[in-house]
Amino acid sequence: MCSDSNLFSHKLAQRGFTLIELLVVISIIGLLSSVVISSVNVARAKGRDAARESNLHNLVTALALYAVDHDGVYPTSTSNGSGWYKWNWDCVSGTTASSVQVTPASSMIPGLVPNYIPSFPEDPSTNSVSCVDTLAYFSNGTDYKIMDYNIQDSPNPGGPKSLIDPTRNYNKPYSVTTASSPCYSVYSNIFGNGTGGDTNSVWAVWSSPTAMCW
Repeated sequence: MCSDSNLFSHKLAQRGFTLIELLVVISIIGLLSSVVISSVNVARAKGRDAARESNLHNLVTALALYAVDHDGVYPTSTSNGSGWYKWNWDCVSGTTASSVQVTPASSMIPGLVPNYIPSFPEDPSTNSVSCVDTLAYFSNGTDYKIMDYNIQDSPNPGGPKSLIDPTRNYNKPYSVTTASSPCYSVYSNIFGNGTGGDTNSVWAVWSSPTAMCW
């Protein structure tokens, strides 16, 4: 004959979970999943940022080596036909701006590949059709500037629509959204996208302060 305690334990074993208990467990699993997914996305974004910075470092090194072999002269970007130059921009859809020459990444900086860098790097999230996370290059031979344009992943330390040189002054961004900023007038029209530009953020490297606001 079963004792009362054994009968109670047998009933508990057969009872299973109530609906409320199942909902609580599902909610906890969902919460933990969202935390894990969020952490993974943040880690991936940081990885892409590290790749962007590495790409810019590598291009700076390659351009320095090129200049050593060419009496201090950098590869020039596309001529505008009037004694000045255009931005070579990896944007397939193009732009109406006269300051831009649509250029595939493979030929963005003439003479650099393969002698000074094995292949031209691209943003890890590049989308040349939508013209986001794309590289652009400008040079008059004396100075140069390279931009990783309209980065979608994460904002600059100075907030959206700011300009930084991650290889030298990551913590000192330059705003391009206020009329008092030194680069405002240039960035408001550089790609023909209206006042203040349409960039989420711009990472760039430049050869001298002269080229900072190109």
